[in-house]
Amino acid sequence: MQIKKMVSLITVIAIFNFGVFPLDSVMAKTNNHSVAEKPASEPKDRIESEDQSKTTNPIKSTNQNKVKVQNKVKDQNKSTDQSKIQKFAVDKPLKSDSATEIANNLPIYLKDWMKYLKKGDCEKKCTLTYDDVLKLIEDEKITGQQAAVLGAIATQLNDENSTKETFTLKQLQKLFSPNNAIYYSYYYTAILNINGVRALSGPKEKLFGPTGALSSSTQIVQNQLGDCFILSAINGLLNTPGGPEKLQKMITRVPGKADEFLVKLPGDPKTMHIKLTQSKLAMYSNLTQGGEWLAVLSDAESRARRDNPESGIFNGGFQTQTLHLLTGKPYENKVLSPFTRKQVDTVKGLTKEQWSALIQLSSAQLAELTTLTPQQLESTLTKDQLKAFEELTSAQLAELQKINAAQWNELGTLVTNNKNNIDLKLLKTLQPLTQKQITEKAETYIDTALNKDKPPEIVGIETNDHDLTIIAYDRKTGTVTIKNPWGDTGWYNPVTAGGPDTKEPKNATTPPWFDMSKGVFQVQLTQLVESNFITITVPKSLVAAVKETKDKTSDKQTTDQAQSGVDQNNAVIDQAKASLDQANTNMSQAEKEKLKSEIDHAKAAVDREKALIVEVNQAEIAASQNGCQTSAAAQAKCQSKVQHLLSDLTQAESAAKDAADKVTTAVKHLDQ
Repeated sequence: MQIKKMVSLITVIAIFNFGVFPLDSVMAKTNNHSVAEKPASEPKDRIESEDQSKTTNPIKSTNQNKVKVQNKVKDQNKSTDQSKIQKFAVDKPLKSDSATEIANNLPIYLKDWMKYLKKGDCEKKCTLTYDDVLKLIEDEKITGQQAAVLGAIATQLNDENSTKETFTLKQLQKLFSPNNAIYYSYYYTAILNINGVRALSGPKEKLFGPTGALSSSTQIVQNQLGDCFILSAINGLLNTPGGPEKLQKMITRVPGKADEFLVKLPGDPKTMHIKLTQSKLAMYSNLTQGGEWLAVLSDAESRARRDNPESGIFNGGFQTQTLHLLTGKPYENKVLSPFTRKQVDTVKGLTKEQWSALIQLSSAQLAELTTLTPQQLESTLTKDQLKAFEELTSAQLAELQKINAAQWNELGTLVTNNKNNIDLKLLKTLQPLTQKQITEKAETYIDTALNKDKPPEIVGIETNDHDLTIIAYDRKTGTVTIKNPWGDTGWYNPVTAGGPDTKEPKNATTPPWFDMSKGVFQVQLTQLVESNFITITVPKSLVAAVKETKDKTSDKQTTDQAQSGVDQNNAVIDQAKASLDQANTNMSQAEKEKLKSEIDHAKAAVDREKALIVEVNQAEIAASQNGCQTSAAAQAKCQSKVQHLLSDLTQAESAAKDAADKVTTAVKHLDQ
């Protein structure tokens, strides 16, 4: 789920007073809202479900859809200014129609679309369905203004997750009316996307932008589509050594076909044939300097991830999925959010059916679990889900109500596997954590991935259900450098996903705000943790390596502690022997024999402890050598031996300590 950033009222007036955006006047009047004063057009929170017929889901991580037309104009200015058009021009740039002009042209567009769909000449009774849009965006004959309008409709369907929605001509005209600034902004962004490619010439330039190649400075700008999970993953590759070249190699233009491509994603076994139409170009997120590659890659990623290979439309997903497709490496989310022990126990006690019911509820409904009426539940849940929900106890409901919306999103990220199915096994890793523990864990993963691994790994981060990328970390200062796929410049709040504002908000109710430049901003790791929700996305191999390092550190601490105990116990034994030699001659032989027996017993226990320390060290050396690395089974067997010996060592350490304590007691009695 992501909160949309809507155009301000002044921007709305600018759009419909001038038809085409007057760049200078709009830019001078925008970005005038803060968290404390949200735009009136901002919609309520919404979370999607896997079932696209549902519109609310408090758990599945989807993505922030933002409508920031003023920034789109700013970001695309370089792609559409006259000097660049003259340099690369092969097609004239499209001029954006006014809302009234679009409404007047819709009957013509709809008639053409119905003809393509073979629905006949249906005049005013024509209806456009979700499936119709899927087919239409594949038609390369739909270009120019029609493509921009169709791209806006496709964006709307994605934005609302409206698989069952249909549009009549009258409804379409209402959507593009002067009273609907948000919908017009979809169209205006579509115009910018198309013009960004029209301004370029040459196959490499059209595909990868003016320079004909990708680099770490390639700038992505997320539009209204909920695709931050894809864009953040791509940003991760763009900012790692060799990453831009890897992205380029994934895409090959089909010989003799200007708009057809072969795409091979490292994490997908098949090679996909992608046809890039202007409608798709209009729909997908874009680049500040133009180029087709992002739309091509987004379309391929969507198809690889979806059960329906023909569908290029998507909304909502997980960085773990995309990063696996783009790198070939499995990724996993590490949910680092402060949960109490009771909350953890309650969440782990939920059945799969109860999770299925809960993920259909909105954030607002989750906050009022105990007050939901039967009518509210029946309108949202299936019979099976309703039955599962009714089986929740009052104690469970009370504890679940204490979990905030952000934490629910993090839980959803954790409990949903890469196939978008609920997997309760994933909850095993959930533990109650303090903010200090969260900071330490986050630092370990981030620092290992970016500073210790060679080459560096990609690290994703989710805050307020918006996916971003961590591109640098300074361990000395604790400063995290993050790239936001919005690509904007301005003040941004990662806690609320607020902004970007042109000035730092003075009376914001929810700090902190950070100065973001082209999507990049810096934040203290502790500040992110204090926001109470944070999810780190890292390779599974890194998680395993961190765990192994921690295990080795823990093992060494165990053996070091045991060795220290040996030294202390030997000192006790030596002192006891000296005391026995100096004992009062009046001491009976029986008392001497008893003390000597205690000393011998303690010495045997210490010798056993010393021998186990040697065995543990030898077993750890063997576990790292070739004999234990031949297979996963061999590794597991060797590690199991180490753990058994460590367990024996812990017991031997305790026995030696007990024996030494008895010697100490006996010596004290001797002195008396």
